[in-house]
Amino acid sequence: MKTSHKPLAALLLLLPATAVARQIDKPKPYTALGESDVLDYRYSFPTVVGTYPALLAKIRGDQADSLAHALEEARAGARASAEQHFPFHRHDFWRDWTVAGNAYPLLSLTSHTDFFTGGAHPNHVSSALLWDEKRDAEIDIDQLFGGAALLWKQIEPSYCRKLVAERLRREVSTATSCPARKDLTIVPVDSDFNYAFDSLRIIADPYVAGSYAEGAYVISLPVTPTMVESIEPGYRGTFEAQRQ
Repeated sequence: MKTSHKPLAALLLLLPATAVARQIDKPKPYTALGESDVLDYRYSFPTVVGTYPALLAKIRGDQADSLAHALEEARAGARASAEQHFPFHRHDFWRDWTVAGNAYPLLSLTSHTDFFTGGAHPNHVSSALLWDEKRDAEIDIDQLFGGAALLWKQIEPSYCRKLVAERLRREVSTATSCPARKDLTIVPVDSDFNYAFDSLRIIADPYVAGSYAEGAYVISLPVTPTMVESIEPGYRGTFEAQRQ
């Protein structure tokens, strides 16, 4: 089996609303698209990222790294399939960043990544990025709330109850234990668009809180007065406590 590799140089660019090789519906303002025999690739992020040089450099770096890794893995898969005389299934990598809230000076971003590497099914992962717009630097959400242990102590009971309820709603047997903090993505969210974070979105990707068939579990917890009190003083104004 002979595998050809079309040029993917265009994938290294951030092209405003431009599709490479094929058309997709309304690509976001900063979107890199590309398609070859071995890889279908997309990477997008909102235009606000370009406002902050260090943030833009970080996202561009992630884009370049993700492309290099995905392309290397896809080419290796194609070679292995050819050597073993098995059909090769083209790999996919799609990562999209979106804004979850902008409560100056904190910008909350979250990413959703879909990827397929030739296995039985595709997979999905999430991530979060909290950015200090004044300092043009990343800030760790756990440290913002006084450390991972303190944040988890505040939200674990409510999160676990809601997770069990959601599993029951999906008619899945209750989990024997909650996922560990390190396996979860926590995203500050401004749900009413009033420039203050009012909730924490907690994402358990496939396999984290259940089987692949169960998919991801996304639980939203309101920001409480206790949470606000634990936040570093300089950032407390970016969060608003909700009625309990």
